[in-house]
Amino acid sequence: MKIKSIKKAAALLLGALTAVSLGGCTQGDFTNIDGIMSPPKLTDEQNMIYEALEKAVGQEVQLKYPDSGENRSAFVLQNIDDEPGDEAIVFYESTGTVPQTSPNVHVMVLDKRDGEWVSAGEIVGDGTEVDKISFGQSSSFGEKFIAIGYSLVNQTEKILKVYEYQDGELTAGYSQGYSAMEVMDIDMDSDDELVVISSGAANAAAEPMARLVEYESGGFRVKSIAKMDVSVYEYTNIQQGMLYPRKTALYLDGLKGTNVYGTEILYFDKGELCNAVYSSTLNITGKTTRTGLRSMDINNDGIIEIPVSSPMLGYETFPEEERLLRTDWNDLIDGQLVKIMSSYVNGGDGYIFKFPEEWVDKVSVRKDNATGDVVFFRYSGSVTNDENVVLRIRTIKRSDLQQQGVPQGYQEVKDNGQMTYLASVSAEGNADLAIDIKDVESNLLIMT
Repeated sequence: MKIKSIKKAAALLLGALTAVSLGGCTQGDFTNIDGIMSPPKLTDEQNMIYEALEKAVGQEVQLKYPDSGENRSAFVLQNIDDEPGDEAIVFYESTGTVPQTSPNVHVMVLDKRDGEWVSAGEIVGDGTEVDKISFGQSSSFGEKFIAIGYSLVNQTEKILKVYEYQDGELTAGYSQGYSAMEVMDIDMDSDDELVVISSGAANAAAEPMARLVEYESGGFRVKSIAKMDVSVYEYTNIQQGMLYPRKTALYLDGLKGTNVYGTEILYFDKGELCNAVYSSTLNITGKTTRTGLRSMDINNDGIIEIPVSSPMLGYETFPEEERLLRTDWNDLIDGQLVKIMSSYVNGGDGYIFKFPEEWVDKVSVRKDNATGDVVFFRYSGSVTNDENVVLRIRTIKRSDLQQQGVPQGYQEVKDNGQMTYLASVSAEGNADLAIDIKDVESNLLIMT
């Protein structure tokens, strides 16, 4: 292998590992260790961009990968000007022995001219790492804009910089410290805004808040402010969705303690940014607080559901560490949490099983220590008997399944590439609770 190729592979691998180690973790998200140990593979186009980067700044570079957001690559392709075709935005740092004037990450823009990528210019960012990059467009602004969040090692607060790209140059405009940020059309006016959130941990002396920032009168300005939950010190899961019935909303799961989370919902109403969960007139943050579960669109209707857990039937008097829990998924409707669905969440095996409506308040769950099965059964006062079993779910490594085969009475339901999920259904004495294998497949969600 050529020295140049070795350097390139090493830089990519180190960048990928850095992105994984610095990125936040969310309960229920599972990392493919084998995938981490394999260096990212570049496409032909990315190889061309990398060679153009080396030509512009030399071969002693390390790529930097954004820690969060949709764009996690060190090479971000996006049309950021009025001309046809994408530009390439590359994040890197110099690893040369010559002392650098700044340790911060560099941002280079490359343009494709006559089939070749060439450097159109670069800037030095406001941090040593890249937290996030997002893109937006506003008709009042007249141009596309780029929002880049930077972070510094061992510092909670990050720095947002908003850029426009003209004539081969990135020009910085609005700047703001933040804990979380999103580019979205939250007021549903067809123009993108910035929602910039600070948590209590970002600045202990300042009240945590969300700022709605939009372009007007020649620049980006704060249009509205909403208060945020003072007990949240980090936002770990941010999703755009709908708030019942037809409002665009931003759902934020915030870490409030060791594995304890709460959800807040930002939306726009009557000219103001509002927090549907934490406000002066309605504060239901306690009702959204739970252990180790993130909110998600559990039924694919565009509305993000908020999980709330309680003991399964029969486990109410068990010690907390021995309880099996039922998780109810709720929509916020007119200020109230309304249950949409019940489920059993198995974080260890990485799945959620949605209860059929007929099972609610009738079926409980236990674990079979001998087989590793999760057993669903009609509850009749005890969680230790094997009577009236309606479903067994078994999780097995794919490699083990290939060697051992499918156990008698079980069928393969789903596979995530590493683990296979098997199910055994029974209707004996439980006709009203019977479920077929197709229903098991549709009700079993693999957590990613």
